[in-house]
Amino acid sequence: MLRTIAQFDFYKWLGLLKIAQISSNKFILVKFEPSNVDRKAAWDLYVEIYMHELLNPLANKTNSENKKIRDFFEIFAVTRSILKDYGSQSIGFAKVAVVLLNHIIRPFTGKWHKLSEEFSFEDSALLQAEFRMDLNELQTRMRVYTSLLAEMAGFEDFLYEI
Repeated sequence: MLRTIAQFDFYKWLGLLKIAQISSNKFILVKFEPSNVDRKAAWDLYVEIYMHELLNPLANKTNSENKKIRDFFEIFAVTRSILKDYGSQSIGFAKVAVVLLNHIIRPFTGKWHKLSEEFSFEDSALLQAEFRMDLNELQTRMRVYTSLLAEMAGFEDFLYEI
């Protein structure tokens, strides 16, 4: 069920920020009401995360690890494009998006991109298991951020309910 802009729940927002530990990343905790531009940008990124299947479990197919790494890399370009498209009118969205990219996704891609170029997942069950464990942890953390994006955009999160 879509909610109207007037139904933004600031206290739910604060709860999600606490779960996401954004305050430790110097996110400004002030009375926040997302602008219409913030809402549109949040919706755009939410849809991209959904369409890239970033929160879906990894299939047991050959080369699925490399595809998942590429999908996470692609979300950087998509997010940069959204930030450029909406510009300085989407500061609230930018704060969430930058933390998501730089503090949540980047450590994962930084580690696994290099390893995926040096080693084959198919040749190492241990490497594959470690990747899947790290991916599961990343996806768990990202679900909080998709909830933040949903709240900012003004609709119920259909990817994950906290």
